[in-house]
Amino acid sequence: MQMNASSDPIAHGTASRLRGLVRPLAAIALLAAMPALQAKELTPTPPASSTRFGNAIALSGDGSTVLMGTGTNSTNTGLVYSFDVEADYAQTKFDASGGGAERLGGAVSLSDNGARALLGGIGTSAVAGSAYIYNAATGAKVMKLTATDTIAISDTFGSTVVLSGNGNLALVGAIGAKKDITTGVTGGAVYLFDANTGVQTQRLTASNAVAGDKFGVSAALSDDGSIALIGSYG
Repeated sequence: MQMNASSDPIAHGTASRLRGLVRPLAAIALLAAMPALQAKELTPTPPASSTRFGNAIALSGDGSTVLMGTGTNSTNTGLVYSFDVEADYAQTKFDASGGGAERLGGAVSLSDNGARALLGGIGTSAVAGSAYIYNAATGAKVMKLTATDTIAISDTFGSTVVLSGNGNLALVGAIGAKKDITTGVTGGAVYLFDANTGVQTQRLTASNAVAGDKFGVSAALSDDGSIALIGSYG
């Protein structure tokens, strides 16, 4: 919800400022006190045994689409399913063919309207990680996101993926990547792509990176993609 200056309670003095802070806290407390009700258990059909179903999950901003990834299966291609909440949780299985043992679905993200999905896979000891844009409604692969520099197996490209709310910007983490592409410490890197064209727009690293930082292990984007928040830990 957006507020203009005239409707913002914090803009009207100390008393209003206190009321503006108390109301959200009260609402949170009431929500926390309410019993949690399980509306639906989501399981793939046919059952996906030994695939870590639910390892990665995402919910569209409008709540209409659920995305679930496994990141593994018998061939290490990975499995990803979407569920249409408004159509009695109708299931769509994503097409992971043609990618090899990328463990697709180890990380997943959805645009706010649930139309576009971003899937990441960290790969295996023999296959580099990857990231793909999908049509979330049909499960069809739209494009592969390819970095301008060569991705090494050890980069774990695709370990983190985030779509901006409008679906126009894709962020892909590579926690094992070198700070300066071919040289420097392996502090991790984050790649930004235009999700409409697949073109890489930026490569982000920490200026004070040290080996093992895992820069990009977690990330978030604003709705319009103008602000990125990147996490790391040593």
